[in-house]
Amino acid sequence: MAQTSDGRTTRWAQRRTELLHAVMDCMSREGLADLSIRRIARQIGVSAPTLLHHFSSKEQLFAQALAALQRDEIAILTQAFAGKGIAEGLKSLWQIHVTHGNRDQLRASSEFQAIALRDPGRFPSYHQNVTRPWVEVLHKALASSGCPDDQRIAMATLLGGAYRGLLTDLLATGEIRRVSQGFDALMTLVRDVEIGWRHASH
Repeated sequence: MAQTSDGRTTRWAQRRTELLHAVMDCMSREGLADLSIRRIARQIGVSAPTLLHHFSSKEQLFAQALAALQRDEIAILTQAFAGKGIAEGLKSLWQIHVTHGNRDQLRASSEFQAIALRDPGRFPSYHQNVTRPWVEVLHKALASSGCPDDQRIAMATLLGGAYRGLLTDLLATGEIRRVSQGFDALMTLVRDVEIGWRHASH
């Protein structure tokens, strides 16, 4: 019986993960506005009771989808900056976000951000869970680039905010040429500062 129980638990967990990924894809395609349990279920080809069996409520489903989305974003961020300095890491991240075509997922993340700003109690850990990884990853990359220790938090905050602002502009307008030119200008500034840090350290 223990093996049967364990097998059922494993299958239930696997099915829950499959459903969560399908829900995230649905949210990325459709957006979050006016999404109900019934509409999500219809879009992913299951029944509403099936979703409620695994997630109990719309709020829990949204919370789980947000957590999974944040895990994916942190994984992309970490991958882009692995072993790189600040300029190289930002360029790698921009290529992932712009070239690899995951803008629907970015839009879903932006919608969650808007909800968290409007109703902080709904997703109380949202901003901490988003901001902290950015600051930590950029702080490490800045150290690799020779940024003085007493400037790293401020620079990580500045560059993280500038980067996310460019992404928001791109998502809102779709003007990839103009926004990419803005990113290139940011990279020129970052590389100039990076060169100065490295010269100062010698």
